Amino acid sequence: MLIEVKPKAKWQKHWKEWKEKWKAAIRFCQENGYVFHVYDEDRIRHLALFNLNYVQRYKRIQHEQEDIDAILAK
Repeated sequence: MLIEVKPKAKWQKHWKEWKEKWKAAIRFCQENGYVFHVYDEDRIRHLALFNLNYVQRYKRIQHEQEDIDAILAK
């Protein structure tokens, strides 16, 4: 998934200027198995963003393969 985030006031004002760029992004995504969306900041500033930021710090933690296997086996 490819997402472009713009302030609502900006994309409402400039959507005609950006239309061709977004069409190109849609084509690129279709050709490469992705989905393209344009969201305003209000759409991403909710609990899901909070959760993503919260779990992001755990991405860099190294775990023993034995522990990973034990968790996945449950």
